[in-house]
Amino acid sequence: MYVLNTSKSAVPSIGENVLQRNIKTVTFRTPTAKTLTSNYHNQKWSLKSAPPYKLVEHTKATLLDASKFKDKFLSSVTQMRNFVQSSRQDQMKGQNDGQKPLPRLLYIQNPLVWVTNKIDFRHLRVAMDPSFTEKEFTRGARQAISRVTQLLSLSNFDSMKPLFTKSALLTLRREVELLWTDEVRRNIALEPHDIQLIIPRKLHFRNVDEKSLCDIDVVFIGLKHLPFSRNDNPALLFVDIISRFHRNYTEGAIPEWTIAAFKVRKFNVIPTKTS
Repeated sequence: MYVLNTSKSAVPSIGENVLQRNIKTVTFRTPTAKTLTSNYHNQKWSLKSAPPYKLVEHTKATLLDASKFKDKFLSSVTQMRNFVQSSRQDQMKGQNDGQKPLPRLLYIQNPLVWVTNKIDFRHLRVAMDPSFTEKEFTRGARQAISRVTQLLSLSNFDSMKPLFTKSALLTLRREVELLWTDEVRRNIALEPHDIQLIIPRKLHFRNVDEKSLCDIDVVFIGLKHLPFSRNDNPALLFVDIISRFHRNYTEGAIPEWTIAAFKVRKFNVIPTKTS
């Protein structure tokens, strides 16, 4: 520790000339045990009294993070429990209807993608839409895709205008009319409960011409019994659909999600063995 000492007793023998020139000398003083003890108590006192609110806020933030993680974990467990219960109910329903129960599909997403999506959903809720919840979005997306597939089976494109962007509907109509077979059109209709998996793939945030835009890519996996199939053999239909949901968060824009892309990636008829 450096201590400035200008007392006359601390000046060497030539100190008179030094004092006359008003020059301060620097002496080195070794800290004693008493000084160290005093400094320790001062630091201890400062930690206790000076920033207690900071320590409380830090502790509170840590507890909140732990609570949020616990809530998410319990929510995942609850969803899995509901998934198992619905699976059992569907199996019992299929047995009562005289049909074999539908197999349940299970998908495990890449953990890095899952974490990234959770962070993006939180950013969407905090920065753009405080009322947004992933659960409500998933529920609405299920209803929308089910409605679209039912309208596609009827080739009723006019009724899909409120659900799609103009360019997306034109692209889908062209694809259906040129590429889809009659078998796909006839069997594409899915009820909400036929959609077993809803998997968010990626969130896109864009700012274009002072517009705040958000797009969410979602995969839908459907599985159902076919009402009829080739050679009158029972069969299952497996459908893989990817869709992009678009919303304009610019002030004054219509606050609703629309479908900006829709594509059937897989349409497989799976024959089953008769018992």
